Amino acid sequence: VVSLDVSPSVGVIDALTGEIHFATLERTVERVCFALLDELKLAGKGFTLTFHPRIYLSIVAQMGLPVAFWTLLQCVLLTPRSIEQLLIKFRKRLSAVEHAIAQRAAQSRAQFNSGRAADLSATIQNAAFVLKLMPPEARSLFLLVTDGVVSLPDTAAYDNLLMSLNRELIACSALQIGSGYSPHVALGYV
Repeated sequence: VVSLDVSPSVGVIDALTGEIHFATLERTVERVCFALLDELKLAGKGFTLTFHPRIYLSIVAQMGLPVAFWTLLQCVLLTPRSIEQLLIKFRKRLSAVEHAIAQRAAQSRAQFNSGRAADLSATIQNAAFVLKLMPPEARSLFLLVTDGVVSLPDTAAYDNLLMSLNRELIACSALQIGSGYSPHVALGYV
């Protein structure tokens, strides 16, 4: 499962590259998909084993405040033959999400301009839920893609959330988009 943080801060222009973070999200997911298809090689003395794993992929997007959740791809088999079609579908759906966020921002400026950022607890909970909907052999991990602009979390809630992931043997990796911390543009940092 790839879980995208599409909070309003993702619509910001990166101070160092001049690129909108939303465009970076798209490229990041594409790179992750191609990297997942790389064959795994195990070399030994006089032999090489090559593995081609079966990768099931779901991609979800979550916005914290106001809360919204989108499923972009659900439990699709990622193969070299299917990747281009899946990425076309992903791009179209991500574009629709971007449009929906822009419409919500226009309708409720007060919520978007309040300066409040959401923590990532709902995003992590929903990614874990989507992971449970995957086939049993596909339930190993989820990747959280974020710009790192979040509010300070309730530590007890995060502790409970991380312990539940641990109990259920769910691995979580985080990937930060953007060029990193800039004190004049960061509202928070993961």
